[in-house]
Amino acid sequence: MFKNLISTTLRSLKKSPSFTIVNVLGLSVGIAAFVLITVFVRDEYTYDKFHKNHERIYRGMTKYEQGFVMGVADKLIDLMKQDLPEVEALARLNFGSTVVMNYNGEKVFEPEVYNADPQVFEVFDFSLKYGDEAEALRTQNAVVISSYMAMKYFGKEDVVGEIFKTANDDKGKIITGVLNEIPGNSRFKFNVLMPHPEKVANPNDLWEASGLMYFLLTNPVNEDEFSARLMDLAEKNGYEQKGTTFMVENYGELYLNSTWSFTAS
Repeated sequence: MFKNLISTTLRSLKKSPSFTIVNVLGLSVGIAAFVLITVFVRDEYTYDKFHKNHERIYRGMTKYEQGFVMGVADKLIDLMKQDLPEVEALARLNFGSTVVMNYNGEKVFEPEVYNADPQVFEVFDFSLKYGDEAEALRTQNAVVISSYMAMKYFGKEDVVGEIFKTANDDKGKIITGVLNEIPGNSRFKFNVLMPHPEKVANPNDLWEASGLMYFLLTNPVNEDEFSARLMDLAEKNGYEQKGTTFMVENYGELYLNSTWSFTAS
């Protein structure tokens, strides 16, 4: 019976070739469109969620009543480390910028350049193909680069120990790590990672906003409640800046739900 059905269908298709072509093309286009839409939606929905702990990673910022936001003061970061045992790891990560390189006799701008604390590898699942994640950003003279930068400027991937020089810095920095490939659906696609510059301690600047804060908690939290806890912690320790609040956002939801990007892309 099934064989007869196929034979009947084929005879019918042969009798109306134009009709057959239109239907086959329509079906093919429909299937292709469905596949592409599915891939796109999945990519959007899983953006930044390849980190295994994305439900427990948060971003902290200082929000001003005028509507703009900045980073979080180092003083608050220190207090969180001391007084909030649920904080497993915490790292500052500044806004993405560019660096000027010399390449084949020309000046080239390379994007995705960040300053980060060493704990960035504890908060996120970014990892090194070469180098020690625990030590890579511990010294001011260190720099971590992507495989793309290593291949482009050194012709090989394992460049740990080489000197990384920009067009404006002949002295350079020592390469302490080379990053593994970062998924395409990541807000951070680091080309260069450097430690935050050392700051001279100034009692008058204890609450001056620093880099954006990313931290890993033992369990997911209510963002508004945790933001209020941070404000209470700060005020108990001398924070007196009126018209500001601390804002906490889940990292895995930033791409679809946050107003602020703060990346180089």
